[in-house]
Amino acid sequence: MKIMTQYTDGNYAIEVARGILEDRIDDYTGKYDQVFYLADKNVYELHKNGKLSFIEDPILMEQGEASKYFDAFSNLLETLLASGVQRNCLLVVIGGGAAGDAGGFAAATVLRGVDYIHVPTTLLAHDSSIGGKTAINSRHGKNLIGAFHRPKGVIYDLDFLDTLPEPEILSGFGEVIKHALLKDRDTVDALMDATKDGIELDKIESFIIQGIETKMEHVLRDENESGIRKHLNLGHTLGHAIEYRYGMPHGIAVTLGIYAALYISNELNQKDTFDLAHFYEYFRGLGYPVEKLKTLDASDMISLMMKDKKNQTGGLLGYIFMEDAGRAHFTEIDRQQLTKFINDMKESL
Repeated sequence: MKIMTQYTDGNYAIEVARGILEDRIDDYTGKYDQVFYLADKNVYELHKNGKLSFIEDPILMEQGEASKYFDAFSNLLETLLASGVQRNCLLVVIGGGAAGDAGGFAAATVLRGVDYIHVPTTLLAHDSSIGGKTAINSRHGKNLIGAFHRPKGVIYDLDFLDTLPEPEILSGFGEVIKHALLKDRDTVDALMDATKDGIELDKIESFIIQGIETKMEHVLRDENESGIRKHLNLGHTLGHAIEYRYGMPHGIAVTLGIYAALYISNELNQKDTFDLAHFYEYFRGLGYPVEKLKTLDASDMISLMMKDKKNQTGGLLGYIFMEDAGRAHFTEIDRQQLTKFINDMKESL
């Protein structure tokens, strides 16, 4: 499956299939003077004698979110510079969403910008590898330092998903749920039916591809996140705060944020648009710790949300709510109202 972007210029392909990495990589690397392979150290260890055996001397990145902090990012840049990186080089970033964020930001910044492609290796990265957002974290919050820098291509070899541990599958599946909600109610119903007894990768491959197409549709219409691309933040405003405070995997925290967004949507719609009990039991049955929502400190969560890079509107918090599945809207909520929503949600659980 090949999905082409449709910008006015600078287009690239997102290629999705099993067993495609070695078949496709030469088509991307051949025109460059240098190619640097940046790989999540855990991913490389798992696959160095298999899918990644063709790589010699990769630059190993810290595993997961650890790659997105200043010390690790500084070491990555210094390693590239010490290795003689030049402008006509390509960075091949191999790993999940965190590796893609940090490796992409390295590409955006070293020598004022070089080309890169992303080789996603997690379910979560079916979302994060699309759209050209790159970033690292600050002690003040997630993804506060970054740039928009489009890749030259995405090679999504689904074979990598077979070695994912359960928490990584749960984390990535949170973004699959988000994309389904943004698409339409039929997709939500089909996804929930396909996974009612658990998440099996062979049963969700079509939803992964639909998710990529949904994200690409939003990105093509609003690359720099001034309008409809904000809808992709469904569940993320509170989710990022939960992730930061509790050290929870990104997509798992986002799924808790999605439940809260559905609760808030019902409140703003003044009707039961979403069957919250059904969603709660569905999420809990898959293994998401939705009971954690009962313990949230509203003041703490709101303080963290106010630091989010998207909340720059004088004390109001930007929030994505759903008029219905497939009909998302951006709104602004003041602290007092959001405090009430969070506390009322806790009481309802």
